[in-house]
Amino acid sequence: MIPGATFPDFALTDHTRTRQKLSDVQGIDPMIVVLARCMYCPKDQWQHNRLVDFYPELKVGYAKIVTISTIICCRPMSFVPD
Repeated sequence: MIPGATFPDFALTDHTRTRQKLSDVQGIDPMIVVLARCMYCPKDQWQHNRLVDFYPELKVGYAKIVTISTIICCRPMSFVPD
């Protein structure tokens, strides 16, 4: 990846086993993409907890957070704060 370059428009399967393109998830709003090893990694858990804490600030600007993980989800593991 090169700073300032366009991020690839991946089409990935989400936690509900639905294929989603990043551009469709993003729409016209800003988006933070987090690349994570898995939720069992203490560093990844810490990072996600901080993002959840920061989410109210992001929500004001209509920003979204997307995590691309190496984990294979057997059950829904999403969290969408109010």
